[in-house]
Amino acid sequence: MTLANILCLGSSYTARYASDNFSTKTHFHFLSRHIGKYSNLSYLNSLHFPKKLLFILDTIPPAENTNQKPFYFDIIRNLIAKDKNIPYIHISSTSVFPKHHKKNEKKIPVYNENSIALPDTEIGKRRLLWEKNIKHYYPQAKILRSTGIYGPKEGRSIIEKFQNGNFSRAQQGNCFVSRIHVHDIIRLAFAMAYDKTSPSLVHAVDEATVPYQILFSFIEKELKITLPDLSWRKTNPLPKGRIIQSLHAKKLLKGVYSFPSYKEGFRAII
Repeated sequence: MTLANILCLGSSYTARYASDNFSTKTHFHFLSRHIGKYSNLSYLNSLHFPKKLLFILDTIPPAENTNQKPFYFDIIRNLIAKDKNIPYIHISSTSVFPKHHKKNEKKIPVYNENSIALPDTEIGKRRLLWEKNIKHYYPQAKILRSTGIYGPKEGRSIIEKFQNGNFSRAQQGNCFVSRIHVHDIIRLAFAMAYDKTSPSLVHAVDEATVPYQILFSFIEKELKITLPDLSWRKTNPLPKGRIIQSLHAKKLLKGVYSFPSYKEGFRAII
């Protein structure tokens, strides 16, 4: 059986998870500035690209100078010039939306793929400019905007942090947090690459955005602990923040998330 080849730009947690868990029918190659940091990965240069790529998965965050050409630009430009049909999936972030709702807003703002991106943080502004740069360099690129990515190992979930005695997140108040399990964001990337008719912009988010007050109660019950530093909970504050939704994710996943909510995801980590 001939394995399909996927080129990962960057050796991020997401890309490495894909390589470790989706390699039955695919072979992952990495182009990264951190060559050799992870010895189990297959690194390459422009002289050793496989002849046929299923798609390119770009997980590299924006540079501080968003006008700076990506280090991989010429390599990928030449690659795409040979095959203009190679799907290009860039994982961005929903930080392109305002982090805090305005004081005069009575309802928590909800953002989907049709919402106008107006970031109110420097990180969000760089993300939005980077999306535009990617589309400029590679017009066929599709943008997969991620909410908070969590998953097993490497301290990539709040429940793992709490298990290890790190309760700093508990001090942030009753905020809404939208998230996606790393397994499902990789599934979305595959779906967008396989389906040429898929939207060019998709939000990666699960089906259960809840405020910390609900999330922490669930964690306390599952871990049989009482979280410290939750003085804000005594006042029963109204949730703040924002809610991210997707008009396309569930359809791309054939109607089934591997981890539809934090409950399934956190229990798998436990």
